Amino acid sequence: MTNRAIKDNEIFEIQLDRLVDKWSGSIEVGITTHNPNTLEFPATMTNMRNASSSRTIMMSGCGILTNGKGTRREYGQFNLDELSEGDHIGLVRKSNGHLHYFINGMDQGMASANAPTPVWG
Repeated sequence: MTNRAIKDNEIFEIQLDRLVDKWSGSIEVGITTHNPNTLEFPATMTNMRNASSSRTIMMSGCGILTNGKGTRREYGQFNLDELSEGDHIGLVRKSNGHLHYFINGMDQGMASANAPTPVWG
């Protein structure tokens, strides 16, 4: 997780340095209103459910999940599980509340229209 909240229009990006071939889950990247300083980390981001007013939006494989439930089945041009070492995954929460993902610098379009604030990556 990020060590501070992500600012509006700030791109948060990770690089896949190494992939594990014995993992059965999906690559999951997203934003959450859960403050990492007080969060009890779950085994998987899919378990980041709505707790009071907290929200989580993430990309998993080629879909978008909000609070652990599928909200978009097919999103963007890439499946995160088919990326390779050296690939980049980025996201930005725009000031209008739209959440966009970027794969290797390519905007995948709006993933969510009403992303909350403040958020951590």
